[in-house]
Amino acid sequence: MPKKIAIEVDYRTEEMSETTLQCRAMGHAWQHVPLTVARRLELLQVGQTERIRICLRCEAEKTIRRDLPSYDVTYVNIKYKDPEGYLVPAGTGRMRRQEADKAMLAEEMRNYDLSALEISGELPE
Repeated sequence: MPKKIAIEVDYRTEEMSETTLQCRAMGHAWQHVPLTVARRLELLQVGQTERIRICLRCEAEKTIRRDLPSYDVTYVNIKYKDPEGYLVPAGTGRMRRQEADKAMLAEEMRNYDLSALEISGELPE
């Protein structure tokens, strides 16, 4: 009978896509999006600047607006392309990166046959 390693996975990860799990486990892979000249001038007229970043994996978009010259943050917004797949249900608490990483590991190991491995100690069934 093949040996199995039991990995307890947070139930909230069960419906998450591989892309969502990667972003939750490792953080977003942000790429800077340059502002248009018109947008830059519009913001400068009110004494602000803005940074827009898009995640190369899940396509989440993050906008950070700051006052000039203090550079104090005045606005932060993150839009998720698939918020139903990324956000955890309200009232269930924060999901730590470790939970998403465990879910990825469990999926990777789902079909491994570990019978040839020498593992000290007892493995849970």
